[in-house]
Amino acid sequence: MARPSACPAMRMLGYVIAFCSWIMGAASASEIIGRGETYSLRADLPAGALEIVDPGGQPLVTVSPLAGIAFTDGQRLNSSDMTARVETTDPLRVKLTHPRAELTVTVVTESDRVEFRGDITCKNGVVMHVAIPHTFFLEGRPRTRFLLPRVLGCELSERFLSSDGRQAIDYPPAFCDFSAAALAGTLVYFYRCEGAERPRASALVLRGGNPPAFRHYYRVYVREGERRSLPAFACQIGGELRETLLRYKQECGLGKPLEEKLSPEFLAKWRTMAEAVLLPPLIDAPRVVTALPMPAIIGPHAWMFGGFDRKYPDFLPPNAAYSGEEGFRGLVRVAHEGGHFVRPYVNFTWWCTGWDGAGSQPAPSYVKYGDVALSRNLRGELVYENYSANYGYRVCPAHPTAIERRLDVRDALLDDYGVDFLYEDQLGARRWPSDLNPALENPADYGWALMRIGREDAARRPVETECGHDQALAFACALNYWMLPPLSPVNVLPGRAPAQLPEGHRRSFPYALFLSSGDAVVNIPNCTRPDRLAWAMLLGGRVALGHVRLSVAKGPDRDRAIFLQTLARELGTRAIGSRLMDFEYLAPRVARSPFERHHVTANFGSEPWILADGTKIAPDGFDLQASDGFRAGRYVGTGGEYVLAILPPNDEAALTLAAGGFDVTVGSCTLRAHAPPTQHTVTGRRAAIMDLSPGLAPPRDDSLGANALAETFTAFAPIRMRSPADIARELPACRVLVNPHRQRLVAGSLAEWPEALARLRDWCEAGGILVELGGWPLWCAAAPEDGKDDWARIRIRESGFEGLCGERCQVFAMSDGRSDLRLTDLGRAVFSADTAQRLTREGAFVTRPPLTLENSIVLCESDRGGYLVVHPTGYGAVVRVAGVPTDAAPTAVAEIVEAILDGRVDLAGPAWRIPMCRRVEAARN
Repeated sequence: MARPSACPAMRMLGYVIAFCSWIMGAASASEIIGRGETYSLRADLPAGALEIVDPGGQPLVTVSPLAGIAFTDGQRLNSSDMTARVETTDPLRVKLTHPRAELTVTVVTESDRVEFRGDITCKNGVVMHVAIPHTFFLEGRPRTRFLLPRVLGCELSERFLSSDGRQAIDYPPAFCDFSAAALAGTLVYFYRCEGAERPRASALVLRGGNPPAFRHYYRVYVREGERRSLPAFACQIGGELRETLLRYKQECGLGKPLEEKLSPEFLAKWRTMAEAVLLPPLIDAPRVVTALPMPAIIGPHAWMFGGFDRKYPDFLPPNAAYSGEEGFRGLVRVAHEGGHFVRPYVNFTWWCTGWDGAGSQPAPSYVKYGDVALSRNLRGELVYENYSANYGYRVCPAHPTAIERRLDVRDALLDDYGVDFLYEDQLGARRWPSDLNPALENPADYGWALMRIGREDAARRPVETECGHDQALAFACALNYWMLPPLSPVNVLPGRAPAQLPEGHRRSFPYALFLSSGDAVVNIPNCTRPDRLAWAMLLGGRVALGHVRLSVAKGPDRDRAIFLQTLARELGTRAIGSRLMDFEYLAPRVARSPFERHHVTANFGSEPWILADGTKIAPDGFDLQASDGFRAGRYVGTGGEYVLAILPPNDEAALTLAAGGFDVTVGSCTLRAHAPPTQHTVTGRRAAIMDLSPGLAPPRDDSLGANALAETFTAFAPIRMRSPADIARELPACRVLVNPHRQRLVAGSLAEWPEALARLRDWCEAGGILVELGGWPLWCAAAPEDGKDDWARIRIRESGFEGLCGERCQVFAMSDGRSDLRLTDLGRAVFSADTAQRLTREGAFVTRPPLTLENSIVLCESDRGGYLVVHPTGYGAVVRVAGVPTDAAPTAVAEIVEAILDGRVDLAGPAWRIPMCRRVEAARN
């Protein structure tokens, strides 16, 4: 049945015509109180629709048609296809009949909401979708936003609502069966308001237009002759977001406090630990674990027999990257000796049948059992899945074979190998499809069977799970939020670029926290970036070290680990597991979240945010204050320095993580530190040119070869470095090291690479000048392989480093086309006339730098970013060509180096870029 006309007179005419063509129906009106105002529910059924109107008589929400059904053979029915009869008016109960199905729909008006209940009997065929009610039309104006039930709650703005766009969301992987719209200044909520022994997957489809329409339906499987009841669904007028979510949680029987899920001993230790992920190669994993400054939750993710996402479900024996079975046992033993927890990754939801590349073969279980334990879709076909180059099939979680294989692995890990608990992938992220595997009594029970895995495993040991949703709150102790809340609305239409919306509209509402806080801990997988750490604190999450390697044994990575692990320990019972009380935006990119025992203000803007006590929160920083006086955050010093600080209550010292010296005021405390002492070494006007095996790098322009570069740097008496031994021997005598385009920096072995990079960093801070001609080659390391002519290679980020200067380890995609270059004022003063003319005459491919240009010096730039850039590092510098070098680039770089040495490019004193963890005096003002 089409939606009635928006014009009141035409709408009434439509009602009358429809009324005459249907069996005698009933008209009724009820009252709903929202925000202290009286709204009316007008019912003209079965012929017309339901209308909720505001105190001024204007429609707010129109419900039409009342019901919809979809069969597996493709036929769809709605109210206009069925014979309708009003059975009662208080409550309003309508029976809809058709030769293929019969529905009973009950509409109950409560004080502030309307509930819709229903059941369906299938007479012919199989029903797979049921919508009761069928569609909500969002009539109220202005319509400013629509909140979606994604992982953390995000927003569609008026721009989407007035477009022809569509958004479809499944629950799961949406966090909850809950959404809301801002209509005429009132929040209107739509949510399931009843628990279920076997929860059914639901979905919503939001259609833009005038007015926008919101459809909610359940995925069911009702065979011929069967009857199924559907959970009640509510439309609530007004109310506070937090209180409504807690109402939803209580009515649906969701969640259980951490104190009920975990033993007191486990909870006390678990709360104080940061998480750390181990990735292969993992032969050195025990050394990495031993190097961690404090006990942590150790999470190996690729320990399994076939490696990551290979040979599932045959996880054991452990992968050879852990030195096989004994190596994995040794890792667990060493971890326990150091007081760590071991929490391996598992995935019980699919079976691998192969992968691209050498050695591809099905999992032994697949060979042995075939497809008996696999899921089948509504056509009876296997459900093919692939992850990157690995492929296989979704498993039926209720099949005896799948259960047996899961229990074998789980019990062996817990009882034999001695791991402490599990991280179970896909339990919280996977959609709940229909599964025709006969192991399921009803194909719609897939999701229920999936949740049973988590409940059964959590009965033995705690379970952490990917993403999570409200059903997982009954068993999961931590939910891995890999989708951070966006600071702009989700406004992506198919085939279009994301819309740029006014700053004031940029909001995200992490309303899932109101459901999960206190019952589960948020896991942000990596807190080594300032913005990730700020999000973790704002969301009441756990501190995570990200991927750790041997670099954590000393240097900047160790300093960072000490700070983050100390923060995790101090938060402990102060914050972890605390309930969120509110969430508000103080400015478009500044948010505040008060919890039971602490509150956090996070600043994601580009400028400092000043608190009432004068404390300046740094960009991508936060301020956390606990009820006992504990304080921590990322602050701005008097000289613009960014300082991470932990201030225990009643302590005269603070732990800080910052580069160089600083003077920062936090509330009534002043923290002050001097720049670290480093010997200023002058190594003369001598250069070294890396000239290693051409097999280390892809083919490159001969103009950037060692011979050409040596000629360009003639004034520096260049020498040629052809091996790791050359670098170790010659570098201390050189002032300049030139790394050709896309060349990898070398070490004696990859195991020695962290020490090699640390030596290079020390050399730069003491006055050395590293030149990189394009492509960020420093991010790649290489070493001769034992007994081979080839070289082994690795990216620095896989070694646990964030780059020589401490920048984020991410290279943005290079532009498809060339960009015009222009010189800065300093560039015009540095380059010779010939070089300047050649640079501005040439177009260049420019790669956006992997770090902000803060405190950096740009001499040549394009619309896509800096092209010739100097990054001060201590007394020295890194000179980079950000992209593919032009013909003039080598000469330009040589002239930049000359200008640094004679003072025309002023580094303005030592620039200490590498943060150090230090304890400093906290002087009370």
